[in-house]
Amino acid sequence: SNIIPAKWFIIILKGIMLKGVGITLLWKETLILAAMTLFFIVLSIKKYKIRLE
Repeated sequence: SNIIPAKWFIIILKGIMLKGVGITLLWKETLILAAMTLFFIVLSIKKYKIRLE
């Protein structure tokens, strides 16, 4: 379940909305979600270029 981006998003939302913590305490989860986003964007661009050729 660690590879599903929704898990990290929910952890961040729970921390901010329910616990009232700042983003400084959720930096690890935010970094993981940002890395996943970057990975999927790069993967999508590569697949799109392959389809165009």
